[in-house]
Amino acid sequence: MDRVDRALRRMINHENKNGDCIICGDTGYYRPIPSDPVDALEYKAYRKMDDSRAHDLIVKGNMMDMAYENRRKEGKYATQIRDQREAAGAERLPEGREEFSQGA
Repeated sequence: MDRVDRALRRMINHENKNGDCIICGDTGYYRPIPSDPVDALEYKAYRKMDDSRAHDLIVKGNMMDMAYENRRKEGKYATQIRDQREAAGAERLPEGREEFSQGA
């Protein structure tokens, strides 16, 4: 049953991207009639929900980009610190190990 529902949603999504207007309302999937006040309200609610999803995806993507960039910078900084320590004669630690003082 899930596969049928997913296939139906994929087809509706395809049609909506190609000039159709099919929404899911209280009575199921249908093409809203602009002159019908109930259809107009359901259409507006559907679009508002879609816009909210799109906004959430944009925020999620931006946060992921920021986290990725921070991790890249951290790796670059860690490599720089390791290289400086090696240049000063410190013993090299295996990747991913943290340095602790003997008393910690």
